[in-house]
Amino acid sequence: MKRQTIFLWVFWFLFALFLIDLLLGFTGIDQTRCIFASGDDFLADFLNQIRYVWNRNPYFDDSVSSLSEHIYPPFAYFLMLPFSLGGGSPPTLDALQSNAIVCASVLFWSLLCAFLLIYFLKRVTPNVRFPVFLALLFSEAIIYSIERGNLIWFSAIGSAVFFFFYESTSKPKRLLAALGISLAIGIKVYPVFFLVLWLRKKDLRILAFSILLSAVLGFGPLLVFHHTPFENALHLLQNIKAWESLYLVHSFQHTLSATAYILSLSNRVLALPPIFATVSSIFCFLLGGLCLFVARQVQERWVRLFLLATAPVFIQKTLMY
Repeated sequence: MKRQTIFLWVFWFLFALFLIDLLLGFTGIDQTRCIFASGDDFLADFLNQIRYVWNRNPYFDDSVSSLSEHIYPPFAYFLMLPFSLGGGSPPTLDALQSNAIVCASVLFWSLLCAFLLIYFLKRVTPNVRFPVFLALLFSEAIIYSIERGNLIWFSAIGSAVFFFFYESTSKPKRLLAALGISLAIGIKVYPVFFLVLWLRKKDLRILAFSILLSAVLGFGPLLVFHHTPFENALHLLQNIKAWESLYLVHSFQHTLSATAYILSLSNRVLALPPIFATVSSIFCFLLGGLCLFVARQVQERWVRLFLLATAPVFIQKTLMY
């Protein structure tokens, strides 16, 4: 409890300094710099997906942007379909940002997800004081994802539902956990690592059900898009490869994993031989595998969750998909 109090005092002190500097401009930094691209990309992660799926052809239609940007899983685009039923040509990003109903809807669901996430985290860890969780709402990750309208919120809520119910002795609650993790996987893919928790409990039936449901949510939406499911899946992989070639080794800002960071560092800054990047990638992959292995053995729950959340940071080249 004492550590939590210290954390809160330090957090609110730093936050107060940030607000003072933001208002008085001691550092000379424009106030709009505290959000991504000075607000030009407001809710862009959500609104752009609406544009990409406007003609139910998200992996082939390059009339809106380069296909290297069309890298979300099929279920994520499926969720965007209700926003794109207007027909005609896809709207511009400015047009969607100027639509009060669309923006209010995105912000409402993002904020609702944020508070639901805090609620579930509080229920899972009752010994942690509520103001500690409230402070999380002011962290860079939370503010950034709300300002960008990123779909990770829906994935986070699905994961939180899973954490809350996966150890329940009630079958309906475990099925709810399976639904939550399947939704999370369908939107962002990398929560698939949390299935290790059911593997650890040897609950193979509910594990198999989760995998099946994840597959249905992951590939089922391909049936409602133009082109065959196989063509869409193949083109999605090609789009991801194009995205990696553009951003992975050229920009720290677009890389959220240890592997990608090392690749960027070795290529852009240190100009090291290619073998260094290869060896480093293998090492990161092994570290990710070690996280998964240890997560099955460790007894403390928070350590297991931490290791499983850390594994994709090492294993994946980018967490964007």
